[in-house]
Amino acid sequence: MDLAITYNAEKKYYDYTVVDGDLAIDNGLESMVQMSLLTDARAEESEVDDPDDRRGWWGDLTERKDFRMGSKLWLLKRSKILRQTPAQAQGYIYSALKWMIEEGIARKIEVSATIAGNPPTMRLEYTVRIYKRVGGFEDFEFSSLWKSQLEKG
Repeated sequence: MDLAITYNAEKKYYDYTVVDGDLAIDNGLESMVQMSLLTDARAEESEVDDPDDRRGWWGDLTERKDFRMGSKLWLLKRSKILRQTPAQAQGYIYSALKWMIEEGIARKIEVSATIAGNPPTMRLEYTVRIYKRVGGFEDFEFSSLWKSQLEKG
């Protein structure tokens, strides 16, 4: 069990959830998904214009390639929105979550991503379905505001 965390849209940050004066808890799956997707994974030098701005967490500074924390969704926020952007986002999302299958937490993961809205308030919307090792599944929905312009063509 983990402390439940929710997004405060008015203040634009995540905070602990309080129910009837007590901190709420969740089953941990939601926390794992949020940590995996909302933490910036370290980019390869070839993926960024500035090799000194590769983000990531301190564990990604090691040469250990079998475990990486976070997603590379942050790379998309720096690019134009293209037809292939949703597919690229799906790849980043799945890559950030596949450790859950490898660790036996999930049986299967499905990801869908779409671009919604119009410039200047376009956003990437994505849904993740985690099939639990035992039992059913849980769905998680995310939305990320896009500051880039739509690529015409």
